[in-house]
Amino acid sequence: MKNRYLTKLCSILLLLIYCLPVIASEGQVYLSTPSQQIKTGSEFYLDVLVSGAPDVYGVQFEIAYTANMFSLIDSHDDKAGLQISDGHFFDTDNFFTLNNTADTNTGVINYVVSQVSPAKDVNGHGQIARLFFTSSDKAGAGTIVINSAEFGTRDGQSVDLALGPAISLDFKANYQVPAKPSSTELNQQTMQLISKVLAILFVIGMVMRTVLMRRKKSLQAKAI
Repeated sequence: MKNRYLTKLCSILLLLIYCLPVIASEGQVYLSTPSQQIKTGSEFYLDVLVSGAPDVYGVQFEIAYTANMFSLIDSHDDKAGLQISDGHFFDTDNFFTLNNTADTNTGVINYVVSQVSPAKDVNGHGQIARLFFTSSDKAGAGTIVINSAEFGTRDGQSVDLALGPAISLDFKANYQVPAKPSSTELNQQTMQLISKVLAILFVIGMVMRTVLMRRKKSLQAKAI
């Protein structure tokens, strides 16, 4: 029942988006991977990136991949179905996922997310999502392509950005195992989390200081 409700909600929201004016932008949505030559039977990843984005509040995209050459790795073991990993372009502390599903038979991934209040608009360059795959044990070639991508603004307008080219992948036994996400990147994500925690602690400290100062002034006034 819950899944049916969410499906209907996604359909209504998407219908509303398509009925609203479309804003053209010079930005681009594209795929990036450390290597396009991948050892058979190994894991690899691709990032869904955006550059030159205007102020936006959410995104939906569809990605297709060669399902018989590599398989998607689930990034959320605690949830049903196969899902990709969220990026850091949007405010994931104030974030709602409308759709994050993959059809392993057709090799199609659908992803729809939106920020929620009190998140601010985001713009510029960043990582929207990350996809982890396991390549087949047989040699061959495959592709990954963004079929469609559409951003949305806070007031519900649709923003179209150019789509980057498909990425062609070659799989052979004598290729090297692709690089994993760097420790530097992981450290940056950790530092971002620490910064947010420190910012929250700073705000709490300022509030407590203000309360104590007011209480002190109140006691001094009563003493007089």
